Amino acid sequence: MRRILLCLLILALLLTGVEGTLYKKTAGPWIVEFNGTPGMNFRNQYEEPTQEGYSWWMMTLIDKAGHEVAWFSFRSYSNPQKASEDFLDKMLDSAVGLFKVTAPAKSSTVVDGADGRLGEGYSSEFSRKWRGVVWPYNSEFDSFTNTNVTKHFIGFDSLQEQPEFEEIVNSLHVTNVTNM
Repeated sequence: MRRILLCLLILALLLTGVEGTLYKKTAGPWIVEFNGTPGMNFRNQYEEPTQEGYSWWMMTLIDKAGHEVAWFSFRSYSNPQKASEDFLDKMLDSAVGLFKVTAPAKSSTVVDGADGRLGEGYSSEFSRKWRGVVWPYNSEFDSFTNTNVTKHFIGFDSLQEQPEFEEIVNSLHVTNVTNM
């Protein structure tokens, strides 16, 4: 009986997997919490408002070997934008261009409780698979346009292997401390 219980306990531990390190990092007013590979480093960057009317923070994730492997981007617009699938796809297309992704596949997903978009494809720039997600932050229903709108969008682009990407996305929680 003990042997059976011990086997069941070991099986349960194997099935649950071992989660990575819990990270809680800031980029300006943004707080990002997620599980990830142990030993990562981070670098933040801020860009003033663009001609398109948004400013943004970027958080770069750097692996133990010093490679930039993933990026969070936090866009803040001066005016509300439609949080539509088309708008999110345009944000993914921007990343597709930067990473030189050929034939990206796009699909709907949920990230941190919000409806978002997932993109995947091969990056000729880095000779590996790219995965990205974008989603609105705190969108609200606008009865005049009959759509959800927000001033804030979050993106996550990754060159990590799928299990590492999924671990981050599935454990992700983002907050903004300025009540924007």
